[in-house]
Amino acid sequence: MDFYKNILASALKNCSNPKGEINVSSFFSVIITRMFSGYGLVIIDPADVELKKLSC
Repeated sequence: MDFYKNILASALKNCSNPKGEINVSSFFSVIITRMFSGYGLVIIDPADVELKKLSC
């Protein structure tokens, strides 16, 4: 259970702005990255402008 508490604490720390608002996509990315860090998972943001240029 401590593993998940650490992941949640890290996500909240790294994904909130000075107003305390949380960026949901960054929050999700941090959680998934921490959970699967030992497996070589690559996360790609489909909204990335440079990535979209490659698909055309």
